[in-house]
Amino acid sequence: MVNSSWNKKQDSDNYQRLLDNLIDIKRNDSCLFAKVDNSDFIDLVDFLSKQDRRKISVQPTFAIYLSNDSLQKKKEKIEKALSADEIYELAEEYRTEVEKKFSKALNQDFEEAKKDVVDFFEKEIQKSAIKWKKYIRKANSINAERNIWPVHIGFCYISVKTDTKTIFAPLFFKEVNIELRQSLPILTSNGEIKVNQKLQIFLKSQELNNFELDFDFSQATIAELEEQIKYLWPDYQIPDFDDKIDKSAMNDIRNQKIIFHSGIVLGFFEPSGGYLRRSLENIINYDDPRSIIKVEFNKNVYKRNIEKAIFEDELNAFFKINHTNFSQDWAHVSAILHNTIIWGPPGTGKSQVIANILSNILIINRSALVVSQKKAALEVFKNRLGKLSLLCLFLLNDKNMDKTQFYKPMEELINYLENFQEAHPINSLEIVNQSDKTYLTLLNNIFTSNFEAAIFVYKEIRKSMPEFNEEAVVQLFKLSKDIKLNPRISPTKKSKLVQNIIESQTNKKLTFFQKLTLSKQRVAWHDADIILTHLSKYDGELGNILPHLDRLKPEDIFNIHSFLTFKKEAKQQVNTPEEIFQWQVKKIYNKLNDYIQDNFTTYKKFAKEIRTKTRDPYKFFLKYSEVIKVIYSVIITTPSTDLSMYEKEEFNYAIIDEASQMFLEEALPILYLAQIKVFAGDKEQMQPTRWFASSYGEYIEDEDETLNISSILDHAVSEGVYQNLLDKNYRSQHAALMTFNSKEFYNSQLDIINQFGSKFLNCIEVFNLDGAWINGQNLVEADFVIKKTLENLNKYNKIILLTFNAQQQKTIEDIIFKEYPELDEAITQEKVLVKNLENIQGDEADLLIISVAYDKNTGWHSTYVSKKGGKNALNVATSRAREKIVVVKSVKSEDIQSGAQSEDIAVFKRWLNFLDLTHEEQINYASQEDKKLNFITNSQDKFLDFKQEIIQVISKKIADIQIVNNYSIGTIKFDFALFKKQKMVLGIIVDNLQYYGDILKYSKFFDMVKFIEFKGFPLCVINFLEWKLQPVKVLDKIQELIYAKNNL
Repeated sequence: MVNSSWNKKQDSDNYQRLLDNLIDIKRNDSCLFAKVDNSDFIDLVDFLSKQDRRKISVQPTFAIYLSNDSLQKKKEKIEKALSADEIYELAEEYRTEVEKKFSKALNQDFEEAKKDVVDFFEKEIQKSAIKWKKYIRKANSINAERNIWPVHIGFCYISVKTDTKTIFAPLFFKEVNIELRQSLPILTSNGEIKVNQKLQIFLKSQELNNFELDFDFSQATIAELEEQIKYLWPDYQIPDFDDKIDKSAMNDIRNQKIIFHSGIVLGFFEPSGGYLRRSLENIINYDDPRSIIKVEFNKNVYKRNIEKAIFEDELNAFFKINHTNFSQDWAHVSAILHNTIIWGPPGTGKSQVIANILSNILIINRSALVVSQKKAALEVFKNRLGKLSLLCLFLLNDKNMDKTQFYKPMEELINYLENFQEAHPINSLEIVNQSDKTYLTLLNNIFTSNFEAAIFVYKEIRKSMPEFNEEAVVQLFKLSKDIKLNPRISPTKKSKLVQNIIESQTNKKLTFFQKLTLSKQRVAWHDADIILTHLSKYDGELGNILPHLDRLKPEDIFNIHSFLTFKKEAKQQVNTPEEIFQWQVKKIYNKLNDYIQDNFTTYKKFAKEIRTKTRDPYKFFLKYSEVIKVIYSVIITTPSTDLSMYEKEEFNYAIIDEASQMFLEEALPILYLAQIKVFAGDKEQMQPTRWFASSYGEYIEDEDETLNISSILDHAVSEGVYQNLLDKNYRSQHAALMTFNSKEFYNSQLDIINQFGSKFLNCIEVFNLDGAWINGQNLVEADFVIKKTLENLNKYNKIILLTFNAQQQKTIEDIIFKEYPELDEAITQEKVLVKNLENIQGDEADLLIISVAYDKNTGWHSTYVSKKGGKNALNVATSRAREKIVVVKSVKSEDIQSGAQSEDIAVFKRWLNFLDLTHEEQINYASQEDKKLNFITNSQDKFLDFKQEIIQVISKKIADIQIVNNYSIGTIKFDFALFKKQKMVLGIIVDNLQYYGDILKYSKFFDMVKFIEFKGFPLCVINFLEWKLQPVKVLDKIQELIYAKNNL
């Protein structure tokens, strides 16, 4: 075994960087500077009465209406104002707007104008619900993208100015949620208090007091914590937490010593979780991170192991619940056997493969830890697993999931366990079964003989002998090879037949004397016996075949007949989730029954808490980890989940989904817990990015370094983990939607074909506008794509409105929010998603509408698509659509100069060129001339070119059929397609049997056939031998398919 090649000289620095990265301090991180702006960061003193703020301080859990108390007080005071100046003074942050709108009216008729000002503030109060709706939407978006909950109350503010950074941030947080109940915003919390770890780390780096506490304050109330720290830190003047924040102090921080400030602020904060950092630190201190991923030098070892498992029956426990193709099954087996990378672009079925792997892991009594950053990805697993999801413990950080949703599947499972009776054994599946092997053996037997002679002889025999008879064939080989007669019309009297045999051999009539000596012709009499006994019904000229038999054996003829008459057995494709579920419940029942013998009280408490559904899910997980280990062998969660109850390699498998989006330092503690590591992702998708610390004292945006930080997928690739490409796209209904991606990013190894019957002429629709790129936005395009979205709202189940930068996204969202309530509601219902290049990964839709936003005057060096990794973002963006893409742009490819430019902007330019191609050119964009479905590489004599022969026969025998050669359906071409009245009625694949002797090629060939059938195409595979020997039968089959598939 070869360990990862880690530069030992740099170990210390590398390890420290990994630990630093887990703090994840962003540029302008609110954990270091949280400026109150009443937008993302809100002073709760303005929104809550003193009584409500008191509830937050003294109650560990609360639900409080966010009434915007400040605005209400403003309105009430303005109603009593006696002058315009007094109104301006009371308006505070609204002063500029009030003066602009009402100054003239207040000077002319003060009382009437004052009513208008009061109405203005009343409307602002009413707008509050809309504001909170946007706030909730933003929080949910962050949660969906990063699987963290960002909304917290920050309190116990401190400020300090250092040489590297100005600090104004809360030392503590309490996680909260905002719900809309009958349009009223409610602030709720049952969360613990947590410390601002990022702030502590920074203060420590500056050799300042980092205010570490040596007691558990997580369950304390804010008031209790306030009392404690005032007692513990008497050297500091600590004001009451829930007083109004001092904005003037916030805007003018010069103190080089730490000062405490009042303030209780609702905002978006992402405090680092401590578990990952502690775990990684323990690995570094007590183990060797270099040993976590182990690989073989000789990668053929992996391939050979998989081949033996699939083709030589060495894997006798293969189970799956989702239909998959050969590349997916290959990856599945690889993952069961050893460390594996499963990679492929969107729509290639990674989630199906992982669900199958999990079903297999369950049934073979192994354990797995499945982790993804994306909540949506974990939800997909739940759906793919079906009923088997009950056997997996899902720990998701989702504020929209209440306790009932967490406990409901657990309750369902323990009800099954407590009422379990019996389960039936289930059958393992075969990727390649005995029938497949027999077929190939028969084919191999044919091609080891004198192939052409055998074909000719068999064809003659079958014409002459309708009922194939093996004994007759054996006797044919015993005849003299120079006989030239037809047994069927030959004399039945033996002496007369002997005479005919000799005359056929000598090619002249026998004389009278010769006839008298016939008895001496022993060979001829033997031949006559054979013909009369075994070949009397043979209706063909023996002279046509007998000369060829010297080069053949009877087995050569038998092999061809066996091959032609062989019927492949249908194999079981999947196991049902129900049968696996029942069998696994039986195993859990037995384990749990043993556990309960000594731990019945613990189990009773465990089951009771599940049924009462009161405890926080994470606290429940930590408290009952011992029982959970007995019941759940599969844990599905996020990287930040505290898994400290598990030890090194306690899991048999760790599966990291969206591995291209997970940092190395986040993944290592997960991988450490498992024996076999499986990485699922796409090397050509966007890499994870962060604003990170080059040292504790200097937090900067370092663009080059950021983009060079490897994801765990990149790291696994660099370590030499065995890779498996999923090579077929199922998502896109039209090939043109993905051919650009296939060629530019996947070396044309990705197969994409049309969905038969779909109307695809306008699957990519392009609108060239005369918009302008100004201050990061293009208003002309924004207006156009909004109207396009509205126009298609009821035509598609789901729409993504995608922009190439964040500012254009914000512009579009603001317009929709103000002017298009129907679209705003669609966004709330997630029927429409508004995204940009940076946050689109993981989403998909039926219709993708793109606003490029750039124009010909754009400075390309500053755009996202031109930066390193920009091409990967383009790949992600353009691979989201199932049915159609609408591209709205104000730039053409020629607007981008071809001089010195990055590969990323060059790919963008090629994409703009691609958009201008014809539909047929787009479909064929990724085609490879040397890529044939039938795997022809070097033509051999025995493989005759019979394609032209087939075309000629079909043209003559089937009326009103038009034949198109090499008909493209995407990256795959039919050898020819048959059309009737301009409608394709059948695709023809010529099977030259080039896979003989190679079971892997055989599997890939029929896998491709299966893929075409999956896409709905009427298809006929014409086998070389069948055509040569039974052309009439093949023609009948073609005609039947034409009429059956097309209802003709």
